[in-house]
Formats: sequence, structure tokens, C-alpha cells
Amino acid sequence: MRELGATVQDVIRQTWVILQVARMAIGRYLMVIFPSMAKKRQETVARVLEDTPFKESDFEQSFMSWTFLKRYYMACTITSYCVTKLHDLAPDCDLVTLTGGKQRMLCNMKAGRPLVLNFGSCT
Repeated sequence: MRELGATVQDVIRQTWVILQVARMAIGRYLMVIFPSMAKKRQETVARVLEDTPFKESDFEQSFMSWTFLKRYYMACTITSYCVTKLHDLAPDCDLVTLTGGKQRMLCNMKAGRPLVLNFGSCT
């Protein structure tokens, strides 16, 4: 019976991933159909990139390309298997340092100090 439960969970996960990718693809094509949506997106992107050296044209070719959708699919699939519970132990995974080396995550922990990991943008 446990195998059946795992199968149902996998189907639910895969359905969630497909819906996420479909939402992204549909959003892109809605911008083609409704130019006002595209203009609003351009204004938002311009505001986000305002204080960076990047321009929207740096991303035009890759945004919503087939490669982008495949990578988005992979990221959603990986995310769907992530399970975090309050007060659980953190996984001790490999991290890449700024110099390109590797080190274990928990080797940075010190007694009495929280370990904060930022996996996102700081902009």
C-alpha cells in the first residue's frame, strides 16, 4: 500500500510541475496577444534592472525559449521534492565558494550563532 501512496504523490508532484511550466508558457503567449500586458512587464523589468548593469535585451533571447522552459521544468521538479520541517536538521550539502572551490555547508556553523544561507538575489 505504501508504494501506491508514493505513486499518487509522484503524480501530484508531476501535475504541479506541468501546471507551473504551462502557467509560465501561457503567460508568455498572453503577452503576445495582449500588448498591454507586455508593456506592463517591460516597465516592471526596467524597474527591477534599474540599478544593475543589465538591460532587458540581455535576456530577450533566453526568456521563454525552449531551453528556458526545460530548465524551469527541472527547477520545479527539484523544488517539488524539497521538504523542510520546522526544527529539523539542515542537510549537509556541498556549496561552491566564491573562488570556485567546494566546502560542506555545516562546516560554517558556529555554536550560538545562526547560519543564514541566501539562495536568492540581493538586489
